[in-house]
Amino acid sequence: MINPTADAPNVVRGTHEDAAEILRWLKAEFDVNHEGFWNNRNIVERAVDNEELWVIREDGRAVAFLVGGYAPDILNVRQDRQRRGLGEALFAAALARAEAANVVVLNITCMPPTSLPFWRRMGFEPIGPVSEWEEIPARRVLGRSFALPADLPRVTVEVGFYQERAVHVDGVEPFEVQTLSGAVATGGEIALERRVIGLSPDAGDLVVKLVVDGKVLCFDKAKYPKPEALGFWRTPDGAFVIDVVEPARTSGGD
Repeated sequence: MINPTADAPNVVRGTHEDAAEILRWLKAEFDVNHEGFWNNRNIVERAVDNEELWVIREDGRAVAFLVGGYAPDILNVRQDRQRRGLGEALFAAALARAEAANVVVLNITCMPPTSLPFWRRMGFEPIGPVSEWEEIPARRVLGRSFALPADLPRVTVEVGFYQERAVHVDGVEPFEVQTLSGAVATGGEIALERRVIGLSPDAGDLVVKLVVDGKVLCFDKAKYPKPEALGFWRTPDGAFVIDVVEPARTSGGD
């Protein structure tokens, strides 16, 4: 859990001068240790023009940096400034940007693999098997809660997520089920108490089953028209999300 404080280091957008300073100490560290992000120097340089370089400065010099808009492509702290919370501060700022932009999923690659414990502390979990020698893809899903009007009637909403074969084979169990409360507005739409997010566990299409007070409204691939009409939308990362159920936009339950 990240808890930014008033005295947290200031994270600002990086300049070409910052990039030059970063490359200076990356090269110096590489010459000594033969490791680090010196081999990614072109990415650091391009990040300035792409407005994706974020830095923390001390005495006017960049001592820590992050490349990426929301999910970090690179996060690094100068070796003599490590273990002071600078990496956490860089990610906290990126997380705040992601939440402000309504980003749903953050995907990263842990490289070196020894960085995984840090990213676990930042709320990420590895995707697939973990190797001590290879890059480790990891993900953090950004949930969101909503305050429901107290004067609206409540219903119980159940969202089940299935692998693709569930639409072809009877009896397939969901790999995840979320049950939550919804508030019914005068127009019939149902505002959910929190965002429901589904991600396919494999390369197949995600199947969703939406049930309101025991009535099945859909059981279909999430990318198909009926789930979309009911309120599901797809993120750039391939997740399917629903905040509000809109039964009036469909012809009825399955």
